[in-house]
Amino acid sequence: MPPQSFSSDERQPTLALLQDVGLGQCRMAAAPSISGTVLAQTAQSRRSSGHRRSSGLPIPDARTCGSDDDRAMSRMRSKAAPLRLRFFNSRTGGFNRVPSRCQTTEPRCFHSMFRDLSIPAFSMGILAALVGYSASFAIVLAGLTAMGATAGQATTGLFFATIGMGICSIWLPAATRIPAAVAWSTPGAAFLAATATLPGGFAEAVGALISCAGLIVLTGLSPALGRIVSAIPKPIANGLLAGVLLKLCLAPAVALGSIPVLVLPVLVAWLAGLTWNRLAAMPFAVLAFLVVLFFAVDPADNAIQTDTGWLPVVIPVMPVFTLQSFFSIALPLYLVTMAGQNIPGFAVLELNGYRVDRQPLIRKTGIVSLAFAPFGSIPVNMSAITAGMMAGEDAGRDPATRYWAAITSGIVYVLLAFAAALVTSLASLAPLALITAVAGLALVPALIGSISAAFSERTQLEAPALTFLIAASGMTLWGISGAFWGVVVGAIIWLSKTVANRSTDR
Repeated sequence: MPPQSFSSDERQPTLALLQDVGLGQCRMAAAPSISGTVLAQTAQSRRSSGHRRSSGLPIPDARTCGSDDDRAMSRMRSKAAPLRLRFFNSRTGGFNRVPSRCQTTEPRCFHSMFRDLSIPAFSMGILAALVGYSASFAIVLAGLTAMGATAGQATTGLFFATIGMGICSIWLPAATRIPAAVAWSTPGAAFLAATATLPGGFAEAVGALISCAGLIVLTGLSPALGRIVSAIPKPIANGLLAGVLLKLCLAPAVALGSIPVLVLPVLVAWLAGLTWNRLAAMPFAVLAFLVVLFFAVDPADNAIQTDTGWLPVVIPVMPVFTLQSFFSIALPLYLVTMAGQNIPGFAVLELNGYRVDRQPLIRKTGIVSLAFAPFGSIPVNMSAITAGMMAGEDAGRDPATRYWAAITSGIVYVLLAFAAALVTSLASLAPLALITAVAGLALVPALIGSISAAFSERTQLEAPALTFLIAASGMTLWGISGAFWGVVVGAIIWLSKTVANRSTDR
């Protein structure tokens, strides 16, 4: 019996044409409304008729499938017309046409990406970017200023840090199709703000930033280095994080005693936002900060630069590399970034059911950080807070399409980067105590979480306690900051108690 043919004008698909790539088998399944006999050509009949499997050849359509006419097959292979294939779409419950080979490789096809874009993912991406930026830009400025950066250097550093967030927030989700949210190292910026200026000034700090970014790239290239970082007990890592955050978290209380008229409205707005929704706390505080600048700060004292352009002066800083900067800044900054941002960011994605290949993500964020570090940019890394926003159901019902929230946030970050000069100029109007107070309020949730995790193990309380106290003290020994010594002392105490407990159990 000759194969049954169907009208080419038929718009609604009634057949599913499937190709078994492993066997070279062509099968056709008729819908219930189709009458007649539908032929199926098996792999054995194809071999007996002399047809050879070739992955580079087009698949026959419904009108020639099952034919043994070699000349017809040859004519079809020579045609460059799009394939008339239809595949079952599990999302819509219907059959869609596959007009080109591009759509058969959906994970790398931009057509399929734009089909995944949804309003919830788009809106959540905008919200996450605004929340993430408003909650931490003051911390970044405080950290760069504490390292000796001038106003122009702080503007350039903020610009490239924001651009780095934007590039990674677009690159990583587009490559992995997961909501891999990226942020700058907020705990790292807080660490810089709480650390004494290096003898070599901002140039030595830039050398430390480059070294830190290099360590992140090495972690992405060498799984062994990642295992070493993961081997650090979590209570010690969280004790280090809490120690570097404490000084900046005390800033709101200190500022309240010195400039209560300026700080009190910001505190009230922060509390109002926290009562309504914890994600709204910092946007409310930033709005109150802008209101205070408008009504309570005299611009004559610090005149705003009206000739500020959208693009800052892009001049790299000649770095200075020293052992002191490596152990005092680069190594603690690397540990804080890994323990405080990357590891929690991966945990949030995995908690929401996404499979994460950590090494490539760390490597890509490290490469971007290394490229922008000569301009004074702090490292970029995986985000935990904004990842929780964009990986949840608020970003869309289908988990496979939520990566668009992260891509949208990256686009917003790129746009916000061009406001770096304006943001720095506005921040220069306010007293330094008010800026650090706003930054400290943004770090209160991170301080609470790190302290809770640091003392979660009742049998090991002394090690994280000493790590926390030494890191928070601001001490230096042989020119190396207390953050490094806190980890060393905590690790020694942890190991000693572990050995002692094992010998007691025996």
